[in-house]
Amino acid sequence: MVCVNIGTNLRAVMSNNPITESSIQPELVSLRAKLSGEIERDEKQSELILKRIEKNKALLHAVNGSLGMLVAQATGYGALTDNVRAVIKSLDTPTFTAVDVENAFRTMFPTAPLNKPAIRTTLWNMAKKELEIKTFRPGNNRQPAEYVRILAEGEVLFGDLPRRRARPATVVNGEHSK
Repeated sequence: MVCVNIGTNLRAVMSNNPITESSIQPELVSLRAKLSGEIERDEKQSELILKRIEKNKALLHAVNGSLGMLVAQATGYGALTDNVRAVIKSLDTPTFTAVDVENAFRTMFPTAPLNKPAIRTTLWNMAKKELEIKTFRPGNNRQPAEYVRILAEGEVLFGDLPRRRARPATVVNGEHSK
């Protein structure tokens, strides 16, 4: 805005008068004053905008916190547990592992971030409370833990499934091994 007007004025002055230091200096001083004023106005506007952005971010954070608290108060669980619970209900098999839950989580909630340790911790906590799932087979370094859903009546789907398969006894040198 100001730059175009100043540039036009400067060209008019330069075309009418021969270029001398005395003719350019007042125009340059005027240009400097106008540019300084415009920069100050822009800085004030940017400061106001930045303050408004910070206030809005704080307000948004408070609103998100309130919504999270309402969900937690209503259900007793946080949002991740609600999502994991929904994923477990959608699984076809009665037994499942954390990997099964993670894969189903990706398909049901493709935009949600997938935090594997948090999902595993949520499953562990749910199994510890034994309200919705039970540990079917504890995990070790080679195999993940397997869980089984609990019905509303407290019964496990497909009855109490055996925890481990018995290894058949083998006969070595006429003796049974343990």
